[in-house]
Amino acid sequence: MGIFAFCFLNGFLRLRFFQPSYIPSSHFTCSSLQLCVDVGIHKKRLASKNKKCYFYKKGATMKKLTRFGVSIDTELINRFDRWIESTGYRNRSEAFRDLIRARLVEENIQNPSASGFGVFTIVYDHHKRELEEKLTDVQHHHHKLIIATTHVHIDHDNCLEVILLKGTIGEIQNITKSLSSLKGVKHSKLTLTSPEHL
Repeated sequence: MGIFAFCFLNGFLRLRFFQPSYIPSSHFTCSSLQLCVDVGIHKKRLASKNKKCYFYKKGATMKKLTRFGVSIDTELINRFDRWIESTGYRNRSEAFRDLIRARLVEENIQNPSASGFGVFTIVYDHHKRELEEKLTDVQHHHHKLIIATTHVHIDHDNCLEVILLKGTIGEIQNITKSLSSLKGVKHSKLTLTSPEHL
């Protein structure tokens, strides 16, 4: 199994292919830049100053990148840059990608037939008569949608339950509405995500 090395040096793309026998121990030199290589990983990027290299196993698929320009108000981009710095993003591209994904996921979870995952949190009074039995009955009735549950005793009166669900957005919303409407449930919240745009 060989390794392709995509090296960006001085604005040019250098592509080289290395056989394992030509890689001394775990290091080799590419255009005077010494890099570490982990042969067991499909992709590994290491950077030194303004030099970057991308490593792929032979036969691995490299995602196509599209570069485009965006016109943005100066004050808006300055505020965006301050937000990037405060959140730990390394550059604008990474931040833009995450914002786009978040918007696409938000759009997708509006579709009841879309596949998704849900994290449902409820806080309830465990002294409420028959509430725990009703909660259990609803979950058993929809057992195919429930991946796992976690139960925590908050204090003498209250319990916290976290339920992980997988199914269509509509199915997940229906079961959580059934649980939220039970008498004795003090607080509930559903967080949805869709893997189609991640």
